[in-house]
Order: sequence, then C-alpha cells, then structure tokens
Amino acid sequence: MNGDTTARILKAFTGRWIEKSETDTKRSLRKLVEFGCCFSGSDKLRNFFGEARNILSNNKSEYYRLTRGLVKSVDKNRIKEFGIGFGYYGLAKGIKKLGGNSAGSCDEYPLAEIIGGREKYCADNAIDRICSLADRGTSIFFIFCDGTSDVDMSELKETVDKYPQKTFFIFTGSPETAEDFSQKNAMPVLDVSAESFSLCAERLKKQTRLFGGYSRFGDKNAGEIICCNFLERICGKGCYFLFLVEGDACSENTRKMASEFGYKQKRRPNFPIFVTELFGDIDWLNEKAGTKKSDREEYNHNPAEVF
Repeated sequence: MNGDTTARILKAFTGRWIEKSETDTKRSLRKLVEFGCCFSGSDKLRNFFGEARNILSNNKSEYYRLTRGLVKSVDKNRIKEFGIGFGYYGLAKGIKKLGGNSAGSCDEYPLAEIIGGREKYCADNAIDRICSLADRGTSIFFIFCDGTSDVDMSELKETVDKYPQKTFFIFTGSPETAEDFSQKNAMPVLDVSAESFSLCAERLKKQTRLFGGYSRFGDKNAGEIICCNFLERICGKGCYFLFLVEGDACSENTRKMASEFGYKQKRRPNFPIFVTELFGDIDWLNEKAGTKKSDREEYNHNPAEVF
C-alpha cells in the first residue's frame, strides 16, 4: 500500500468502521457500502453497490447478523487487509484497468482465475500460470489443493507472499494447508465434506482466522446441499462464506438450480452466510469486467449464463 493514497484512505476509514460494526452494525455496514460506491472503478461496480444498498434497506437482512458475527470472531485487522485486497486492489482497480485497456488487450487475462477443481480449470504448471496471470493483471485467484490438482504447497506459499496485493482463496481439505496460509491476502476455504472439517474450522476460529467452506454438488446431492439444514450446519461451524462447486456428475438443470439458489441467497439470505456458485459466478464476473473469454485460447472458460 506504500505510496497509494487511495489505499491509505481506505485503510483508515475501513478500519474505523469495522471497529464500530460490532456494536453499530447497521450504520457501519451502510457506510462501508457508500464508501465502496465512491471508490468504484467502473459503472458496473457502482451498480453492484447500488444493489447492495437496496438489499441493506431491509433492517432485518441476515447480512447484518453475518457482519456482526464476522467482526466478533475474526481478527479485525485481517478483515480490513483482506477486504481491501479483494475489494480495492482486486475488483475496483482490476476492473478499472481492464476497462482502460485498448481494444483487444483485455483478452490477455481474466480479472479472476480458477486453478484446478475441474478438468477445464486444469492445474498443470499452476505456479507458472499464476505468476504469468498475476504479472499481466489478474487480481483474484481461486486455487484448489484438494487432490484434483498437483500444486506444490511451498511454492504456492512463496507465490502468495510474492503478490501481496493479489487475493488468493485456497480450497483445501487439509487442516495443515489451511493453517499454513496465514497471510493476510489469503483465505483458506475448507472442504465441508472432509472428516477434518469440524476440527479445522474450530482451530481456525480459535485463531480468529478468516475462512470459508466449499461443497461439491451434483445430481445426487444437490437437494441435500440446497436446503436450510445444510446452511444451518455450516453457519454453526463459524463459517461465513460458502462456495458451491459444480462436480463432474452434474446436469445443466442441477447447475442452474444451484446458480439460482446462490443468487437468491445473495439477495435475500435465510442465514448469516454468503453463498456463491463458484464456476458460474466467476464466468459472470469476468464477462461483466470485460474479459472476452471466447477469444482466449490458453485460458478459455466457455462463458456461462448465470443470472
């Protein structure tokens, strides 16, 4: 953040409102939304914060409970640093940079990239790909380390350290991997179906760490995942972010059902948890940011209709 006046202003005001949000949640969260709108790098982001403002006009929104619980249980400095990395360096500056490129140049990299998790998000030469994309401007990385990819953990940790203004979501079923990534620009995302999930979540909670969970869905288990009992169980573990990850045995109807579920939970959550359907939402984000995925060859993701 050295030399970045905007980042220093964000750091000062965001830290103040995060401190206040534990006791004055509604006012503080609304101020953060207004502040985000002021620093938006594009009309698309301003529209997003406008939608956020509309959602928070409901004083009974579960997002107030989510925010209050988050600031009570997670180190506030970690929330601030990760939030600025993701929101300002990732979304605001990333989209602004994409929007300011000359015609055709934005095809070189996506705003957000997924490494592993599915065959089409191949993790071959993962570290080289991450560095190449980060150097060209990709701001946000979702990296699977759950056995479907061959990512060297020590090299990945060095890479996360190398790019302190990039944001990394580390998907893993390993407690050791989750605890290793303690950098303020990385969030471990735990496999909620792993036997170690409850124990690992409890350990991260005691360390006041910021973490999320992910669940693979397909035709056989989608009905169990998209239900109140499942969300209640995840919330009970102190997990405030849930990523729904499409599995191999998943029909188009099931994928659409999960996408619609994530969309509704973002607008009118039933529980204090933020739900996203990962693959579809990232395709949507890159498309809205102006990345022409259909023209990319090496990192082609086949655009999906999400909302």
